[in-house]
Amino acid sequence: MPVRFFSQSAPASPSNEHCHAQPIRVSAREKRTFLRLIVENYHKNQAPLLAYSSYRWKLAADFMPLPPVQTLSIHWSQALLAGLGGAIAISLIAVTTEKSHWPLLMGSLGASSVLVFGFPESPFCRPSHVVTAHVLCTALGLICLKLFGHVWWAQGLSVGLSIFLMLSFKVVHPPAGGNPLLVFAMHADWSFLLWPALFGSLSLVTLAWLWKRRFPKNPASNESVR
Repeated sequence: MPVRFFSQSAPASPSNEHCHAQPIRVSAREKRTFLRLIVENYHKNQAPLLAYSSYRWKLAADFMPLPPVQTLSIHWSQALLAGLGGAIAISLIAVTTEKSHWPLLMGSLGASSVLVFGFPESPFCRPSHVVTAHVLCTALGLICLKLFGHVWWAQGLSVGLSIFLMLSFKVVHPPAGGNPLLVFAMHADWSFLLWPALFGSLSLVTLAWLWKRRFPKNPASNESVR
């Protein structure tokens, strides 16, 4: 029989920083019941519904289906603006590359544009993370290529080192993890570290910053894409 975890009042959100929640005492029996219900319903793709009320957490036994994997909470207008911003930014970088013959564009910047325009509030999209990660991962790819040559295990090593150092220095930007493979695929030289890794990523974050100032996110549009 399902057990309810929520009380009858106060629909306050647990994420509301103004709510001063008091910890509750949960008996060992309630903990065992809670764990048993999780195990019994795991195969049904269900999880316990936790609700916050009366400024206290209460354990409940109502079950609801989990939301679809990777549900996006972006209104269609925000998605359109993100796509338009990414298109303009990449186009400007591409035309600069073509006219000035400065190689500013690389494939991983397309993946970066998805994050910096689509999810600008994500920690992955901080300008320092974007630029540092692109330069760091490119440097690791170049070092492995120059030291070990174009061998299969060096490619894996360069990506593994990129993951390790991005996590260690807390500058994670997932698209940059593809840069070492670009280096190996193109047999790039050391100039790739500046053009396009450094100046290309700098161009992208600058354009994204200008776009965000021109079109700040509207909190009222925080709905599912539809």
